Amino acid sequence: MLIKTITVGAYETNCYIVADEATRECVVIDPGADAATLLDYLEETKLNCRFILLTHGHFDHTGAVLDLLAETDAQLCMHRADVGVSVGGDFYRFVPPDDTKYYSDGDVVSVGALTFTVIETPGHTPGSVTLECADGGEAERALFSGDTLFRDSCGRTDFPGSSTEDILRSLKRLAELPGDYEVYPGHGFSTTLSRERSVNFFMTAALRQWGAGTIGKQLGADRTVRAKFTNYSPKRLESVYNRVKTGSSEGCDAMSKKALIVEDDGNIAELLRLYLERDGFEVQHAADGGEGVAVFRAFHPDIVLLDIMLPVLDGWGVLREIRKDSKTPVIMLTAKSETPDKVSGLEMGADDYVTKPFEVKELLARIHAVLRRTDEPGEDGGKATRRLSFDKLVIDLDAYELIVDGKRVDTPPKEMELLFHLASAPNRVFTRNQLLDEVWGFDYFGD
Repeated sequence: MLIKTITVGAYETNCYIVADEATRECVVIDPGADAATLLDYLEETKLNCRFILLTHGHFDHTGAVLDLLAETDAQLCMHRADVGVSVGGDFYRFVPPDDTKYYSDGDVVSVGALTFTVIETPGHTPGSVTLECADGGEAERALFSGDTLFRDSCGRTDFPGSSTEDILRSLKRLAELPGDYEVYPGHGFSTTLSRERSVNFFMTAALRQWGAGTIGKQLGADRTVRAKFTNYSPKRLESVYNRVKTGSSEGCDAMSKKALIVEDDGNIAELLRLYLERDGFEVQHAADGGEGVAVFRAFHPDIVLLDIMLPVLDGWGVLREIRKDSKTPVIMLTAKSETPDKVSGLEMGADDYVTKPFEVKELLARIHAVLRRTDEPGEDGGKATRRLSFDKLVIDLDAYELIVDGKRVDTPPKEMELLFHLASAPNRVFTRNQLLDEVWGFDYFGD
């Protein structure tokens, strides 16, 4: 069994080409929105596409279907419940051709020695399915889970037709499958079913039969499973869809940031990973400096958290390698608190310097401050400065400093952001919900 992953479109949808190498026949699972790339690969490898299998009907998984059908002899297969499914608004509802084969739970699609068994896993959409693939001549088995099960997470349940209750039942059903499987999700990295049984909060909650109210609160708070589209108007959704169709990420401001942790202390690294993933980051970890450089070049992170005292290659060496050809923000994490060390790091190109032990919330605030400095354009096309100056008051959100009558006043990060937000719009009245949305973010669910 040959499994080829092709990641396409602005939302980095995983399209899978699964082939029987003996017969050169294949299926395409969730073709995404880039038919040309898929057709080029099929032509290059001389594979005969027999079926297009959909795990669900959202536009970032189906945009290339009609073009593929026009250029191949493939048969489209999907669940009938996802005909016309939408992420919101009326701009795109996938309508399959008349000769589509509609499958249901337990149906089997065969290609050569490969079999794809349909497992109904509703929740993300009413007709979401997971495809269990087996090779008749081999022991290899795989699950193609679409947007039901991700590494460390699961699919959103705030679309029309979505259901938290259903996705809990679906995750429980997958967790109870006998044996282990490689899991190939609709977005992000592959994983294994045994790993997800152990560490995936949502699957663990489903196995413990926690109620939908409990899991729903977490789903609402976890940005890794939240929408790229939450509260978007139909017009905004249409513009996002058009970018997905063209493969452009321009303007997709809700896409996850990527963070690289280079840290040899496993406990610190795991703590940072948990907090960063909860904050919506896609995270990779390297345990030594040599690995850190390699992962940096392959992963292309938006920010790097870099320890100094590392095996193989120390933090200074890693920073030098990064700065040879990249301006990616780097925050140094180290037990060295002496001023010369901080100065050295900043002079070598570090963007910030945090000494251990540190408060994770402060570190997150510094990460967001650094990303704002490097991401936001100013009026002249340069980087924007988030600093307000009044008669006896300076609010510097870049440095997270509040200065009153020339004296620095220690202020919690969120209070600093609230003050900056209010001071940026004098004489404007905000509702509580506006402040929660604009300062705390749409994932806030506290009192």
